[in-house]
Amino acid sequence: MKKCTIYYTRSISLNSPSYGSTILREQPENAQVLSLKAYALNKLANLIKDWEYSRSALAAAEKALELSPLNDIALTSKGWALIDLGRPSESIPYLIRATTANPRNKYA
Repeated sequence: MKKCTIYYTRSISLNSPSYGSTILREQPENAQVLSLKAYALNKLANLIKDWEYSRSALAAAEKALELSPLNDIALTSKGWALIDLGRPSESIPYLIRATTANPRNKYA
C-alpha cells in the first residue's frame, strides 16, 4: 500500500488537514469521522487503483455502522468498497439502506 495523505471534508468544518485524525485519536467512537474516512479511502482507492485502501475503507465503514447503523455515508462507503473488492452482490443491501436513510444521497 502506498503512503498518501488525503484531505477531505463533508458536513463538518475542519480547521486543519489533521483534524479528522485528531478527532479519531480523541474520540475513536466518532461515527461521522469514521464514515468520512471510509469515503475518502474509497475515493483514494479508485484514484490510484490500490484496492488495499478499499479494504481499509470497508473496515472504517463497518466500525462507523456499528456505532450508527443508519449513517448513509458509511452505508454508501461500505457498498462501494464491496464493489471495488469484487463483491457486488453483497453491496446492494447497503446501497439500498443508504438511499432509504437519505434519499438525496446521490452516491448510493
